Amino acid sequence: DRDGDGVNESTFQETRFFNAAEITVYGFEAESTFVVSDNFTIQGSLGWLDSEFEEFKADTNFDGTIDTDLSDNPVARAPEVTWNVDFLYDHAFLGGNLDWALNVNYVDEVVYAYTAVPDTPDGITDDRTLVNASVTYRHNNGWWIRGFGKNLTDETYRVGELPVANLWVMSFYGAPRIMGIEAGMDFGW
Repeated sequence: DRDGDGVNESTFQETRFFNAAEITVYGFEAESTFVVSDNFTIQGSLGWLDSEFEEFKADTNFDGTIDTDLSDNPVARAPEVTWNVDFLYDHAFLGGNLDWALNVNYVDEVVYAYTAVPDTPDGITDDRTLVNASVTYRHNNGWWIRGFGKNLTDETYRVGELPVANLWVMSFYGAPRIMGIEAGMDFGW
């Protein structure tokens, strides 16, 4: 009975967001760079996050009774593990410089959104390992051209997901494999 007139508007659907009462978060992040040679560098990062709702109780239909308790559940959109590694190589080439870059990065599966609707799963994002690469030629005159590829393994993964009542789950996906060429000019101002 959304408007208090005694009629149950069961066909109505809405998304409501509630603030958590108490959250505990512990984490660790490390970054490192290893210069293998004058031309070759490896750099990376590692993140670990432990986050949960200490207490999260909500009255989702505003009738004065707590009907949802997410206490002790993980915090939404806070992946436990993330890491990233870059392999960078550059060398002189035809009056300029050629820069090679390979990136591999990982994000853990995580709850995107919780739902209080019975028999409806919470929204989840997928864990994913993405591989990206590029080759950039930078001429000494300031112009450059780059060939690049993103998500080279063409991994299919959800970056967001929202349950819509008990009707369906609306999912948002990350970009598929993308390859392209871009160019530019460095003005040095």
